[in-house]
Parts: sequence; structure tokens; C-alpha cells
Amino acid sequence: MKLIKTEEAVGHILCQDMTQIIAGKSKGPRFKKGHVVTEKDVPVLLSMGKVNLYVWEMESGMVHENDAAHRLAELCLGPGCVAAGEPSEGKIGINAACCWSTPSACGPSTPPTRSWSPRARAALPCARATPWRARA
Repeated sequence: MKLIKTEEAVGHILCQDMTQIIAGKSKGPRFKKGHVVTEKDVPVLLSMGKVNLYVWEMESGMVHENDAAHRLAELCLGPGCVAAGEPSEGKIGINAACCWSTPSACGPSTPPTRSWSPRARAALPCARATPWRARA
């Protein structure tokens, strides 16, 4: 990661989200982390007060955080586990690959002990699966 002038950032990858605030209208990320800066982006970034930007600079031995998340997930996945979607900001979830209702494939046929949010439930491979949690 290095700090460069916005005018020199064309073709570089942003290292962080850039929030744009338009008084009385909106506030939110105008550019997401990982966005490749174009010529058209420079005036917008400057109007947002971004004189300098942190950009990604790949050096020998470095790995992008999402690639590292994929690598770690592959190492952690075991029987009955699946990666939960694509990594975001260097994080990826690991879920159970099967249901509690099929004891031969998943162990005891006991229902989940807690309810999961709709977002967490939607990421599961089936309606009755539960996210994997380490047990002490």
C-alpha cells in the first residue's frame, strides 16, 4: 500500500472505500475498495476532497487479502464443511455442508440450539443446515 497523488492514481487499485457526501441527498461509498481508478474518477475524487489516495502495490511475497482468505478456507475445510460464498474484506465464512436431519452424514439428529439470522440462514446450503462452530 502506498500513498500517491489522486492525479497519478489512474490504473491503480484503491485500498479503502471512498465515501461521498452530498448534503441533503446522500452519503455512502462512491468507490469501493478494490476499484481501479479511471480518468473519469479523478475529478470526482478531487471534488470529494481526496488529494491523495492509498493504492495497492503488489510486491514480491504479498498476497491480496481475499486470495489469502481463499487459501485459509481451503486449509480449514474438512468433511462436512463448505466455504460460505466469496470472501469480502479478507473474510470468508465456513458452514456445515449437510443437515442435522440426516444423522448418517452429519452426526446426531438434533435440531439447532439457536435460531440464525435470515442472512446467515440464506448462506447455508439447505434450509435445515446450521453454521459450523467449534466446540470446546
